[in-house]
Amino acid sequence: MRKRTANGGWHSYWWTTDLYAAAACLRFLGCTSLERQRDHSRAWILQEVRPRDAFVAGMGLLALSQLEEDQEIRRAKRNLMEMLVDAQRIDGMWPAAAGLCVPDFFCAKPWEFRNKARVFTDAGLFTTATVLRALSESWSRPGYDQRAGFE
Repeated sequence: MRKRTANGGWHSYWWTTDLYAAAACLRFLGCTSLERQRDHSRAWILQEVRPRDAFVAGMGLLALSQLEEDQEIRRAKRNLMEMLVDAQRIDGMWPAAAGLCVPDFFCAKPWEFRNKARVFTDAGLFTTATVLRALSESWSRPGYDQRAGFE
């Protein structure tokens, strides 16, 4: 947790969104005695989950699902879930959006040079897998009524 930024987030090494690292770190914290440290990231995550695409929305939903729920978290999760359901294509997939950054071999802080790193996007498969994971984990969490949505 030494790599947490001052605003409560974490930098992703390989991805164009830091929500990828945040979701993984928060999940780890939830499995340890450091669980209470998850909420130090709450404000940053709520600010970051203004998604530009389905991949970022899915990562935001995964990150939010690791935080203690209150009305604001539930509202943010509901908004992301609705956005994701609306964005699903007729073939069942979500539009490709996952941006994998490939920084220079000697770059220790690629988040400072994302605009210079080579970025590859998926054909929709990685984005779709991320969204499905996020929706299934959020859907099955306590506090969500599958018929009525979040309370």
